[in-house]
Amino acid sequence: MIVISNEFPIDGEVNTMRQLLELGVILHIRRPLIDRGNLAKLIVALGTENLSQIVLHQQHSLAAELGINRLHYNSQHRSKIAEQAAIDKFKYSTSTHDINEFNALTGPWNYAFLSPMYASLSKPGYGVSTSVKHQITERQNKRVKLIGLGGIDQHNMAEVLALGADNIALMGAIWQTKQPIQYAIKCQQILKNIQCQKEY
Repeated sequence: MIVISNEFPIDGEVNTMRQLLELGVILHIRRPLIDRGNLAKLIVALGTENLSQIVLHQQHSLAAELGINRLHYNSQHRSKIAEQAAIDKFKYSTSTHDINEFNALTGPWNYAFLSPMYASLSKPGYGVSTSVKHQITERQNKRVKLIGLGGIDQHNMAEVLALGADNIALMGAIWQTKQPIQYAIKCQQILKNIQCQKEY
């Protein structure tokens, strides 16, 4: 399961992030306005034992310095990836907003977000009339894993997976609840149950 950080700092978030990482979550650090120094402090505070689960959205040059091997590029910055990316040590993810964009992905991408699945929980108005969840059935690109994003919570995540997503990413559902760790555990259990059902 993937969790994306809140865009702005939240009280107690470092402790919450550490606990999420201990649960095995892949944590995307998305902080568009953060500077290099403060991002480095945040990463260090999360602990060196968790670096393999952390994904940087900004300040990518910190990755090699801090020992991070996962980088995310949004759709606007996707072209900035160097040609040697496919053979270097990093794992790459990106963002897409319709199935044609997802299907057209080539290059080093391990997975891509497809959003919005539902009305956003963290961005009021976003995704209300632009849901792409039913486009999942038009997926042709099987090489890149498809991660559903946008308005996903414990009540609708099963639908996204049933439509053909490989996994889901949570943001507002985690950061807007008073008990984010308990919520994450509940979502992980739902995912585990779905995977068990697929095996039979």
